[in-house]
Amino acid sequence: HVRLEDFVTHNLFLNVERIINLLDKNIIKETETLCIVCKKPITDFENNYIKQLTNYLSNKKIGFFLEHNDTITDYYIMKEAELFICSKSTLSWCAAFFSDKIQKCYIPDYIETPNSTCKYPIDNTELY
Repeated sequence: HVRLEDFVTHNLFLNVERIINLLDKNIIKETETLCIVCKKPITDFENNYIKQLTNYLSNKKIGFFLEHNDTITDYYIMKEAELFICSKSTLSWCAAFFSDKIQKCYIPDYIETPNSTCKYPIDNTELY
């Protein structure tokens, strides 16, 4: 899950390099396909962010789909993942927490505040 839109405005988005560094750890097996779920990019910044990520995946020969759906559809796509790379969003955290299929969850390591202290939606969570 890639969260941009208002997160860009408030400087809460994750640098694309963080996701790429995680993927460089070969967490995706050769036979697996990655699904990128995000709101349709509209700004140059958002388009460049997604382009950097998809170029990386293409260069590494990692199969991927890019999805831009309504919130409920995106939630269910995330909830059905077996391996899940979360953004800092509550939506992705909830999808991981309520999933009965997820086996491994990667969630950003962020500075905790009184309103954001739930870094581990499942037991098998790794911070990145």
